[in-house]
Amino acid sequence: MKIIVLGDIQMNLDPVRYIRDDIINSDLVLLTGGITSRGGWIEAQKVIEIITLLNPNILAIMGSVDTPGVLSYLESRGISLHGRGKIVNNIGFYGVGGGNRTMFERPFEYSEKDINEFLERGYNHIKKCNFIIMLSHVAPYNSLLDTTAKNEHVGSRVIRSFIFKHPPKLLLSSQIHGGIHLDRLGTSILASPGPLNKGGYLIIDTDETDFLKVKKKT
Repeated sequence: MKIIVLGDIQMNLDPVRYIRDDIINSDLVLLTGGITSRGGWIEAQKVIEIITLLNPNILAIMGSVDTPGVLSYLESRGISLHGRGKIVNNIGFYGVGGGNRTMFERPFEYSEKDINEFLERGYNHIKKCNFIIMLSHVAPYNSLLDTTAKNEHVGSRVIRSFIFKHPPKLLLSSQIHGGIHLDRLGTSILASPGPLNKGGYLIIDTDETDFLKVKKKT
């Protein structure tokens, strides 16, 4: 199964034209949040419909600066992985959108307890799968994916512990906008495609031993 992973589109769809062939030739498109920048369902609809023209097979979570209308739209389309799990071609996908608590009062911020509940709910739908991919807009604490430019760790401790408790094959996150990041926790690979406007995206081929490839638009 070939999967393309896009992060933090934030209504900037221009880069899509540079990677259209990879989108078209993938079996599934994963969006790791940041679909809009404080936009609602109308803005989310515009993004999803453009991608759907190239590939109708989409699963997504909302980001911390998407608004409740974005989550409602994703749920109405049946493509949300926030607190949900879906099985596609024997691959288990589940996730949690939004972010952890900060001083910035973003539209989607959750307590660590809430994050754990969303993860448990989604994981229970796909826990029997051998190949599991977890989407979390907020990164696990103390990893390369949650490290700011000031070398501070701003991720979720619950997500970190959940990875050790129920190791996915791969965790995908796009919390930090600095660019593409790869890391590992235990047996799990961690990956961030970075924001799409910086040209980064990921390709997953679950039929390959080396199943994760980092890509840059040219």
